[in-house]
Amino acid sequence: MGSSEEDLAILGEGQPPIEEVDLTDKQEGNGLYIWGAVVIAIGIVLFFVFKRRTRSNS
Repeated sequence: MGSSEEDLAILGEGQPPIEEVDLTDKQEGNGLYIWGAVVIAIGIVLFFVFKRRTRSNS
C-alpha cells in the first residue's frame, strides 16, 4: 500500500474535467469498418466453400 500512497502524493489532488467531449461520431465510424470486415470475411468463407464444392463435384 505504500507505493499507492506515494503515487497519490506525486499526482496531487487533480482537477475536475473542464470540457465535455462527444465521441459518438468516432464510434459510429468504427462500426462501419467492423461491419465491412465481417462482410468481407463471410465473402471469403463462401468463396472457399463454393470452390471446394465445385472441385468435389467434378
